[in-house]
Amino acid sequence: MTASSDADADSPPAVSDPPRSRGPALGRPPVLVWLLTALHAVLLLFHGVLVPTWRAPDEPNHVDLVVAVAEDSAYPAYDQRVMDPGIRGSLPLVQFEEGSRHLARGEAVPRTERPTRSELREAGRDVDLSVIFDREGVLNHMAQHPPAYYLYVAAGTIVTDALVPGTGLGSYDREVGIMRVLSLLLVVPLPLLAWATATAAGASVPAAAGAAVVPLAVPQLSHIGAGVNNDALLLLVMGILTLLAVRFAAGHVDRRGVVLAGALTGVALLVKGFAFVVPVWVAVALALGLHRQGRRWVPVMGGYVAVAFVVGGWWWVVNLVRYGSISPSVEYANRLREAASGVERNLSGWLSAWLPHMSERFWGAFGWVEVPLPLPWTTAATAVVIVTVAAAAIGRGRLPGTFTVVLVLPTLLLAAFVFLSGLRLYRLSAVPAMVQGRYLFGGLVGLSVLVAIGLGRLLGRRPGLVPAVLLLAAAAMQLRAMVTLLGTFWGEPGSGIVHSLAAAAAWSPWPPGALLALGGAGAATVVATGVGALRFAGLGRRRAAG
Repeated sequence: MTASSDADADSPPAVSDPPRSRGPALGRPPVLVWLLTALHAVLLLFHGVLVPTWRAPDEPNHVDLVVAVAEDSAYPAYDQRVMDPGIRGSLPLVQFEEGSRHLARGEAVPRTERPTRSELREAGRDVDLSVIFDREGVLNHMAQHPPAYYLYVAAGTIVTDALVPGTGLGSYDREVGIMRVLSLLLVVPLPLLAWATATAAGASVPAAAGAAVVPLAVPQLSHIGAGVNNDALLLLVMGILTLLAVRFAAGHVDRRGVVLAGALTGVALLVKGFAFVVPVWVAVALALGLHRQGRRWVPVMGGYVAVAFVVGGWWWVVNLVRYGSISPSVEYANRLREAASGVERNLSGWLSAWLPHMSERFWGAFGWVEVPLPLPWTTAATAVVIVTVAAAAIGRGRLPGTFTVVLVLPTLLLAAFVFLSGLRLYRLSAVPAMVQGRYLFGGLVGLSVLVAIGLGRLLGRRPGLVPAVLLLAAAAMQLRAMVTLLGTFWGEPGSGIVHSLAAAAAWSPWPPGALLALGGAGAATVVATGVGALRFAGLGRRRAAG
């Protein structure tokens, strides 16, 4: 292979070559991609241990809705759900009001003595949520979201409970731990989806493997994915849709793909309101593919919209008919009560609140966003993404515009949705809201592909280094995140990493044997993944020398 042919290794094939009814064959993922997916799962499990119970964002509220579905076999109205007394009573056990800071090993209640949620409910132990959440009353405002995620986790807990009859889900923290595992299973496939999408876009093997690394380099994704949070299901659905969107844009529009895209869009619409951007994004991808095929748009678009509406779009229409609002929420009323008189609520005030935090909270602002990664780390990571995406979009041998559009569009649409929705709330109350980088994670698969291809461009004749370079960056980000988590939540201040790990293990709902097995699996996966990345680096050197 010549040097010039290697330089064009990331250039996608002519998208008009394959038959219309079938997209480019993805083939089998390299072993490295499977190792990266396994490592991603291990990281999620580690983050599930390193974050105290209830410290994942809005976790008590999300768990409460799972409980509502599992126990009541119904989903509550947006303004009717009173949070379960057992959940409220468990919050002081993890020092929730104090932020669960520096939980010492000696303070951990033995696992066999930890109460169940039912026992806490019967004991009548309660806590004033207005002190903790700065809200009046005990209404769960998360009931404003559709029910798909909560149905999934509730079904998982019911199955788990049936598999271990007589013992139930165990203590309150074990119950939350099981829900965390069920939730993180939804996020595990993201590296595999990034590889498949990059391959469908015509990326070289090293660049496609590099795309699989990028999700591991975002500690906030590990943090959110390891908690009980409805973002997890939306990330999975939008990740699959990213692969479909690339295939559509390449001209591979067939009935099966359109029906699948419609069904997935409907599922997304049953998860949360951010999914409103999905039909716009998928419609653009379909329009690009239909234009390439020279086909009529109306029948295909109509079929896609019909399937999406039947599966999930109806939820929002029912809201409009029943409540007079497409997305009713007690949160709006809370914001109005918090409104401060005489405070500027203009665009410049909102920008000054929104811009400094979105980058930080995309990469890592843990707990309830009160534990951020250092600013130089998040700023540098954002700069790398901007440079590599630009290299993929406008550099030599750049991606075709159709692929670039469908890969970057979900992130842009989500950013616009979050910005405008947050601005509306800001103008109501002068309180910054929705300043959450995790709300952009639906576009992460597309960004991963662009970052990997762009980095391959910047490395020139050494494209085989892409997985290794990205893996080093991911290791640095994750290690920094783990040090931050351990130093914040576990052990006495200044007690050191070993004592912090011991405290985390003592408070964990899982027995020591399970934690040791997780540590061993993590070490073995890290070594195997590193060896795999070095093999790709060697492959790149041999190709360049050829």
